[in-house]
Amino acid sequence: MRDENKELLSILKNGLAPALGCTEPIAVAYSTAHAAKKVKGNLEKIKIRVNRNIYKNGLRVGIPGTDKTGLYVAAALGYLIGEPEKDLEVIESVNDRDVKDAEILLEDNKIDIEIEESAERLFIETLIYTDKNSARAITLDKHLNIVEVKEGKDLEPYKVEKKKVQEKDSEIKKYSLEEIWNFANKIEIEKLAVIEKGIKLSYEIIEKGKKRGTPLGDSLEKMTEEGIEKENIMSRAQLLVATASEARMTGCKKAVMSNSGSGNQGLTAFLSILGVAEVEEVSKEKLYRSLVLSNLITIYIKSYLGVLSAMCGAVVAAGTAASVATVYLLNGSIEEGFAAAKNVLGVLSGVICDGAKDGCAYKASLGARWAVRSALLALDNTSIPSSDGVLADNFEDMIANLGKVNEGMLSTDQSIMEIMLEKDETCCLN
Repeated sequence: MRDENKELLSILKNGLAPALGCTEPIAVAYSTAHAAKKVKGNLEKIKIRVNRNIYKNGLRVGIPGTDKTGLYVAAALGYLIGEPEKDLEVIESVNDRDVKDAEILLEDNKIDIEIEESAERLFIETLIYTDKNSARAITLDKHLNIVEVKEGKDLEPYKVEKKKVQEKDSEIKKYSLEEIWNFANKIEIEKLAVIEKGIKLSYEIIEKGKKRGTPLGDSLEKMTEEGIEKENIMSRAQLLVATASEARMTGCKKAVMSNSGSGNQGLTAFLSILGVAEVEEVSKEKLYRSLVLSNLITIYIKSYLGVLSAMCGAVVAAGTAASVATVYLLNGSIEEGFAAAKNVLGVLSGVICDGAKDGCAYKASLGARWAVRSALLALDNTSIPSSDGVLADNFEDMIANLGKVNEGMLSTDQSIMEIMLEKDETCCLN
């Protein structure tokens, strides 16, 4: 007999991790940093292969602590200053001198990055060649899952096999919405240090964002101040997510609590609920339990979509999860939570992921606002019929349907990548 409390708590803790910057370029920096530890001598070349979605999500996003964007800068910094023991905060120590050194590497054409089209899973291969030796690091399936670090002379290119489904990859799929809801309702608050940490990190990046300025966040706040937008739980959730996400995507040097490998999923799962809690009077216990629900449901949905997908995880996964958690926070029932989820997926399931960039903040904030509105509609006994589109009579079947749609969007993802490459063939230095 499984220990549901212990297993779900483990899934929650394993699904959440502090991350500095967008996780795709940081994963490349992490890979490069691991390989760099194995080489000595003068650098001759760094060759990197990544799957399509790593490239897509790293192409235009800001690198924390710099005014640069893209995978090339991340790879250079991983080689120069990367500290693998810091995980997704691997380039936390970056300073202006490091950025200049990275620019020199790129100007000297020391780094090549190419897409491995055959890779149908998250994949990063870093090969570093020096005048003394060479080394390779391989990442598979998850951003920090280094499966090989090898030193050698004539290293053959790594052959990417199709991923074999493993029990641990789908362990959360064993649970129903009811079981996750009940777990959130009874877990000891003292065991939720990871939730407390997520709250702290979420508010810290908001403060950073306010100081450096975030165009979207500033505009939304101005609309409220001028009376164009009423201040309520919807607008507050939207403002918090917008400010935090925009700060992060433009290179703010502040970590956030990522969910399932994505900082924006984490921000949406946390700050949508925190925005509601700021306006409504709720206890700390109720807030923490709502955040457990929001984050676990995000992890559940991502288990069907995969680590990287053609759908925007911040909207489709975290937005749906936040709607259910908002219902819980406002003392609604599980049936109303399911109704809220239908309201999100019946409207926003088609939001695409077209790479990580500043505009992700607009999507994430939209997801947060509609998540809260969907919850309010559900609490007023208003929801999209289960017979509509990809929806279903129960939460589990609905998310399985969503996974099928995501699988069918492979050609969409390829088209997005083609468009992005046509627009921006040179993205090393900005």
